Amino acid sequence: MKVLFVYPNVGTGHPDHVPPGIASMSAVLKHAGHDTGLIDLSQEMDKDEFQARVKAYDPDLVGFSATTNQWHFTSLYARLIREVTNAPMVCGGYHPTLSPEETVEDPYIDWTIRGEGEDALFDLADALEHDRSPDDIPNLWGGPNKVKNPVRPPIANLDSLPFLDWDIFDNETVLQKSGGNVELCLGRGCPKDCTYCCNPQWKELYRGKGTVVRKFSVPRAIEEIKRTVSKFQPQGFLFFDEVFPIKKEWLKEFCIQYKEQIGLPFHVQIRIDMIDDEMMVMLKDAGCVSFLTGVEVGDESYRMTFLNRIISNDEIRWFFRRANELGIATFAFVMFGLPKETPKQIRSTIRLVKELNLDHVQSTIYYPFPKTALYDLAIKEGYFTGERWPSALTEKSLLNQPQLSEKLLQRA
Repeated sequence: MKVLFVYPNVGTGHPDHVPPGIASMSAVLKHAGHDTGLIDLSQEMDKDEFQARVKAYDPDLVGFSATTNQWHFTSLYARLIREVTNAPMVCGGYHPTLSPEETVEDPYIDWTIRGEGEDALFDLADALEHDRSPDDIPNLWGGPNKVKNPVRPPIANLDSLPFLDWDIFDNETVLQKSGGNVELCLGRGCPKDCTYCCNPQWKELYRGKGTVVRKFSVPRAIEEIKRTVSKFQPQGFLFFDEVFPIKKEWLKEFCIQYKEQIGLPFHVQIRIDMIDDEMMVMLKDAGCVSFLTGVEVGDESYRMTFLNRIISNDEIRWFFRRANELGIATFAFVMFGLPKETPKQIRSTIRLVKELNLDHVQSTIYYPFPKTALYDLAIKEGYFTGERWPSALTEKSLLNQPQLSEKLLQRA
């Protein structure tokens, strides 16, 4: 069976990269003898060119991966696909997982996969290839009978998955637009429950079915990295796990093996409340050159109460001071325009950012993602305008709050 992946990444501000979910699902399908292809939509594609590529591949099944802010493009390109082929279409990712009702109502999407997609997509392709009904496949919604199946347990042992499939990606473009660094995830899931994030709802989906926070074993992680080096010849890596160091024992073994067998510089995402001085030194010694972490707001009471990030300003100050002492570059994420945020709290964020001596800061206007706790608060208070933007890096607020003017947010 020929499976064509379509990855909308239009106007997100995120450069061409390797979506780990697609790389993993493609590997699973190829391991089972299927053929896979990819149309990577890092920018809008002309209708004729897009449809020509679809027809040239002649898929038996089309798979979309969609976030909420890319759902418009998913629906748009699904319609263009239907004009040139009757191949069934399936959509997975965060948006179909958390808003499956909207996804299955789309007239061009036949099925939705909720949660992890490898096993469900394999089962769907196998059922279609052998002309069997897919109605009993766990994680699957939709189809002619409008099934709404529960999810199966998450993959307990990530090492059981085949190595990522790099062959469907344009290596030169990925490297050029990513500054020579390849993004790679060595685990899945986040143990925290920030109110603006989808992770609490993802964990609720799997409640009672197994843990969603997992890592590859260190030997498997190192082998995955070696294969990536062989394929891309990158200058370094961005380990984009939602939280990279979860367990100190794993991190210690990884840092030793990475330094001995890889030796390239790398960047990691960090939770300030999940790292200590010893771990920072380990990472520095292994070749870590920068930390990416969320500060979000300067008012620690708001941070703890409304964002459920139980991190004090003193902890934040210590982390960035220690990173500077170690010579590790720092990249912080902050948000403005949050529900019930005040001008005074915005000023406190600006003051804290100036104090931290950061190398880079990404300041964004809050984007309300459906089904998150902060989104529900915005709905309850009547703030949400109902608009959507293609990127979480919005140019204006999607909330209408009397205490925060658009002019103030633009200045921030």
